[in-house]
Amino acid sequence: MGVATVNASGLVTIVGAGTANIIMTQSGRTGSKNIRGVPDYQGTWGQGTYMVDSCTQTGDFATGGFCDVFPSGTLLPITLIMTQTTDTVNCNVLLGGLAFSASNTIAVNGQLTLVGTITSETVSVNVTIVLQQTTPGQLTGTLVQLWTDTTMVGYGQYNCSIASLGRTSPVPDEAAIYRMAPPKGATYRDLLRALGIR
Repeated sequence: MGVATVNASGLVTIVGAGTANIIMTQSGRTGSKNIRGVPDYQGTWGQGTYMVDSCTQTGDFATGGFCDVFPSGTLLPITLIMTQTTDTVNCNVLLGGLAFSASNTIAVNGQLTLVGTITSETVSVNVTIVLQQTTPGQLTGTLVQLWTDTTMVGYGQYNCSIASLGRTSPVPDEAAIYRMAPPKGATYRDLLRALGIR
Protein backbone atom coordinates (compact mmCIF):
# COMPACT_ATOMS: atom_id res chain seq x y z
CA MET A 1 0.00 0.00 0.00
CA GLY A 2 1.25 3.49 -0.83
CA VAL A 3 1.16 6.58 1.33
CA ALA A 4 -1.22 8.74 -0.70
CA THR A 5 -3.35 8.84 -3.84
CA VAL A 6 -4.08 11.81 -6.09
CA ASN A 7 -7.28 11.93 -8.16
CA ALA A 8 -7.89 13.72 -11.46
CA SER A 9 -8.93 16.88 -9.61
CA GLY A 10 -5.69 16.96 -7.67
CA LEU A 11 -7.22 15.86 -4.35
CA VAL A 12 -4.60 14.13 -2.18
CA THR A 13 -5.85 11.34 0.10
CA ILE A 14 -3.67 9.67 2.74
CA VAL A 15 -4.01 5.88 2.45
CA GLY A 16 -1.05 4.52 4.42
CA ALA A 17 1.80 5.22 6.83
CA GLY A 18 4.99 6.84 5.58
CA THR A 19 6.16 9.93 3.73
CA ALA A 20 5.63 11.07 0.17
CA ASN A 21 6.59 14.03 -1.97
CA ILE A 22 3.62 15.42 -3.91
CA ILE A 23 4.60 17.32 -7.08
CA MET A 24 2.11 19.61 -8.82
CA THR A 25 2.39 21.30 -12.17
CA GLN A 26 0.00 24.13 -13.13
CA SER A 27 0.32 26.62 -15.97
CA GLY A 28 3.95 25.77 -16.51
CA ARG A 29 4.87 26.17 -12.86
CA THR A 30 5.88 23.26 -10.63
CA GLY A 31 5.70 22.96 -6.85
CA SER A 32 6.18 20.15 -4.35
CA LYS A 33 5.07 19.31 -0.85
CA ASN A 34 6.30 16.63 1.53
CA ILE A 35 3.48 14.89 3.40
CA ARG A 36 3.28 12.16 6.00
CA GLY A 37 0.65 9.53 6.62
CA VAL A 38 0.11 8.65 10.29
CA PRO A 39 -2.10 5.79 11.60
CA ASP A 40 -4.95 6.66 13.96
CA TYR A 41 -4.15 5.11 17.34
CA GLN A 42 -6.61 7.32 19.26
CA GLY A 43 -9.21 5.57 21.40
CA THR A 44 -9.75 2.58 23.64
CA TRP A 45 -8.49 -0.78 22.42
CA GLY A 46 -10.11 -3.21 24.79
CA GLN A 47 -11.03 -6.78 25.60
CA GLY A 48 -7.95 -7.90 23.69
CA THR A 49 -5.48 -10.68 24.31
CA TYR A 50 -1.78 -11.30 23.88
CA MET A 51 -0.24 -14.76 23.66
CA VAL A 52 2.90 -16.09 25.30
CA ASP A 53 5.14 -17.34 22.48
CA SER A 54 8.19 -18.27 24.54
CA CYS A 55 9.77 -17.78 27.96
CA THR A 56 13.32 -17.54 29.28
CA GLN A 57 14.25 -18.06 32.93
CA THR A 58 17.61 -17.94 34.70
CA GLY A 59 18.89 -18.20 38.26
CA ASP A 60 16.26 -18.10 40.99
CA PHE A 61 13.52 -17.56 38.41
CA ALA A 62 14.37 -20.92 36.85
CA THR A 63 14.50 -22.58 40.27
CA GLY A 64 11.07 -21.15 41.10
CA GLY A 65 9.52 -22.31 37.83
CA PHE A 66 8.78 -18.83 36.45
CA CYS A 67 7.99 -20.11 32.93
CA ASP A 68 5.60 -22.75 34.28
CA VAL A 69 3.10 -20.07 35.38
CA PHE A 70 2.23 -19.00 31.82
CA PRO A 71 3.44 -21.65 29.34
CA SER A 72 3.61 -21.02 25.60
CA GLY A 73 0.15 -20.58 24.11
CA THR A 74 -1.34 -18.89 27.20
CA LEU A 75 -3.66 -15.97 26.37
CA LEU A 76 -3.63 -12.96 28.71
CA PRO A 77 -5.80 -9.80 28.73
CA ILE A 78 -4.70 -6.40 27.44
CA THR A 79 -6.36 -2.99 27.08
CA LEU A 80 -4.79 0.16 25.65
CA ILE A 81 -6.26 3.61 26.26
CA MET A 82 -4.63 6.10 23.88
CA THR A 83 -4.80 9.79 23.08
CA GLN A 84 -3.04 11.11 19.99
CA THR A 85 -1.86 14.52 18.80
CA THR A 86 -0.52 14.30 15.23
CA ASP A 87 2.29 11.70 15.58
CA THR A 88 2.54 11.68 19.41
CA VAL A 89 0.66 9.06 21.41
CA ASN A 90 0.05 8.90 25.17
CA CYS A 91 -1.09 5.50 26.39
CA ASN A 92 -2.32 3.82 29.54
CA VAL A 93 -1.50 0.13 29.28
CA LEU A 94 -3.59 -2.36 31.27
CA LEU A 95 -2.25 -5.90 31.49
CA GLY A 96 -4.84 -7.75 33.53
CA GLY A 97 -4.64 -6.14 36.97
CA LEU A 98 -1.38 -4.32 36.25
CA ALA A 99 -1.04 -0.87 34.70
CA PHE A 100 1.55 1.63 33.49
CA SER A 101 1.69 4.73 31.30
CA ALA A 102 3.88 5.36 28.27
CA SER A 103 4.23 7.85 25.44
CA ASN A 104 6.12 7.95 22.17
CA THR A 105 6.05 9.28 18.63
CA ILE A 106 4.87 7.07 15.78
CA ALA A 107 7.71 5.86 13.55
CA VAL A 108 7.71 6.74 9.85
CA ASN A 109 6.65 3.16 9.00
CA GLY A 110 3.60 3.54 11.27
CA GLN A 111 4.89 1.44 14.16
CA LEU A 112 4.34 2.61 17.73
CA THR A 113 6.70 1.46 20.47
CA LEU A 114 5.58 1.77 24.09
CA VAL A 115 8.03 1.19 26.95
CA GLY A 116 7.18 1.21 30.63
CA THR A 117 7.94 -0.33 34.00
CA ILE A 118 5.66 -1.88 36.60
CA THR A 119 7.21 -1.92 40.08
CA SER A 120 6.23 -3.25 43.48
CA GLU A 121 8.72 -3.28 46.35
CA THR A 122 11.69 -5.30 45.02
CA VAL A 123 10.06 -6.42 41.76
CA SER A 124 10.40 -4.66 38.41
CA VAL A 125 8.67 -5.64 35.18
CA ASN A 126 10.04 -3.84 32.14
CA VAL A 127 7.49 -3.99 29.31
CA THR A 128 8.12 -3.21 25.63
CA ILE A 129 5.19 -3.20 23.22
CA VAL A 130 5.59 -2.68 19.46
CA LEU A 131 2.30 -2.02 17.63
CA GLN A 132 1.32 -1.89 13.96
CA GLN A 133 -2.06 -1.00 12.50
CA THR A 134 -2.09 -2.63 9.07
CA THR A 135 -5.90 -2.94 9.13
CA PRO A 136 -7.97 0.04 10.38
CA GLY A 137 -9.39 -0.69 13.84
CA GLN A 138 -7.11 -3.69 14.48
CA LEU A 139 -3.67 -3.79 16.10
CA THR A 140 -0.97 -6.42 15.76
CA GLY A 141 2.46 -6.50 17.33
CA THR A 142 4.73 -7.91 19.99
CA LEU A 143 5.00 -7.60 23.77
CA VAL A 144 8.06 -8.45 25.88
CA GLN A 145 8.11 -8.57 29.68
CA LEU A 146 11.46 -8.68 31.50
CA TRP A 147 11.05 -9.58 35.19
CA THR A 148 13.72 -8.92 37.85
CA ASP A 149 13.75 -8.89 41.64
CA THR A 150 16.49 -7.28 43.73
CA THR A 151 16.23 -10.16 46.23
CA MET A 152 16.73 -12.80 43.53
CA VAL A 153 19.43 -13.85 41.08
CA GLY A 154 18.63 -13.98 37.37
CA TYR A 155 15.54 -12.93 35.45
CA GLY A 156 12.41 -14.15 33.73
CA GLN A 157 11.27 -13.01 30.30
CA TYR A 158 8.03 -13.57 28.39
CA ASN A 159 8.08 -13.02 24.61
CA CYS A 160 4.52 -12.50 23.38
CA SER A 161 2.48 -11.53 20.34
CA ILE A 162 -0.71 -9.48 20.19
CA ALA A 163 -3.37 -12.12 19.45
CA SER A 164 -6.49 -9.93 19.22
CA LEU A 165 -6.84 -6.22 19.86
CA GLY A 166 -9.57 -4.08 18.26
CA ARG A 167 -10.71 -0.54 18.86
CA THR A 168 -13.80 -0.63 21.08
CA SER A 169 -14.24 3.15 21.25
CA PRO A 170 -12.76 6.06 19.28
CA VAL A 171 -12.80 8.08 22.50
CA PRO A 172 -10.46 6.98 25.33
CA ASP A 173 -12.22 5.40 28.31
CA GLU A 174 -10.49 7.46 30.98
CA ALA A 175 -12.43 5.74 33.78
CA ALA A 176 -10.75 2.44 32.94
CA ILE A 177 -7.40 3.88 34.02
CA TYR A 178 -8.56 3.87 37.63
CA ARG A 179 -10.07 0.40 37.64
CA MET A 180 -6.72 -1.36 37.61
CA ALA A 181 -3.45 -0.60 39.34
CA PRO A 182 -0.36 -2.55 40.40
CA PRO A 183 -0.80 -4.06 43.87
CA LYS A 184 1.38 -2.42 46.51
CA GLY A 185 3.97 -4.55 48.24
CA ALA A 186 3.32 -7.52 45.97
CA THR A 187 5.78 -10.32 45.34
CA TYR A 188 6.61 -11.38 41.80
CA ARG A 189 4.17 -14.28 42.22
CA ASP A 190 1.42 -11.81 43.20
CA LEU A 191 2.16 -9.74 40.10
CA LEU A 192 2.09 -12.83 37.90
CA ARG A 193 -1.36 -13.70 39.22
CA ALA A 194 -2.50 -10.12 38.55
CA LEU A 195 -1.55 -10.46 34.88
CA GLY A 196 -4.41 -12.88 34.35
CA ILE A 197 -7.10 -10.72 35.99
CA ARG A 198 -9.65 -9.08 33.70
